[in-house]
Amino acid sequence: PGPPRAPFAARPAVYGGRRHPGKGGERGRGPSRGGGVLRRARMRDVAALLLLVLLAATAPARALAPVKVGVAGATGRLGSRIVQQLTTTLPPGSTVVALCSPDGASRVTPHPMVSPTPVDMADEAALAEAMAGCAAAVCALGARESEPLNWRAPYEVDGLMSQRVVAAAERAGVKDFVLVTSLGTGRFGLPASLLNLFWGVLSWKRRTEELLEKSSMNSLIVRPGGMERPTDDYEQTHNMALFGADAKSGGLISRLQVAKLVAAAVASPDVGVTNSIVECIAD
Repeated sequence: PGPPRAPFAARPAVYGGRRHPGKGGERGRGPSRGGGVLRRARMRDVAALLLLVLLAATAPARALAPVKVGVAGATGRLGSRIVQQLTTTLPPGSTVVALCSPDGASRVTPHPMVSPTPVDMADEAALAEAMAGCAAAVCALGARESEPLNWRAPYEVDGLMSQRVVAAAERAGVKDFVLVTSLGTGRFGLPASLLNLFWGVLSWKRRTEELLEKSSMNSLIVRPGGMERPTDDYEQTHNMALFGADAKSGGLISRLQVAKLVAAAVASPDVGVTNSIVECIAD
């Protein structure tokens, strides 16, 4: 029979591969289509637990029916990684609608599953038409940190534009919606809340969250820590930790780690997109 099993929250897990008991800080690895997203996680509430179960699932457990997924912000630093990860996590034959500005199609990395879709982001009807037939949608829009003096950017991008994407998705009949915002969006806490000095960006992000929460769609709001410094190999030395709403006010995580989390949730929406908020950092 062997020794008793440790509580689930204490056991290391590997996304896309086998679970290993691990010891002495060593991390086991198993075969994975999407790479190791989560080697260990600390559960803080039901939402985080559900996502851990999702991320620990193996690729064959995913639904096999092709799906259509829209991604707003598909040419951005986070959005482009989400698009790429969706091509590895969605079933064969699926389509990723890469929503981009009218001049942005050339910046979408070519892939058989990806459909670059230029659209006027100020036109809700055009956005809804572009997302017609999508079962799920992701919004990874955000004002550029490289333009700190552009006082209208948070209002226009994190506010109006992102809200327009939410409204258009609901209008198009999208069932599941994943919105990426930021730590500090739900409550004041340092250092995350310092980001609101950037022309109230967290306040605009929260308004978009509230619009999504009031919609008829199933939702997942992902609030990552700071993504500016970590590079794509950050996950090799830092494990992703998941928390419930308003649990963290600081921490770092790479854009690739966030992209893998979002893609995993979209690939298994019955588990990952459950009207919840999840905050994530890598430690």
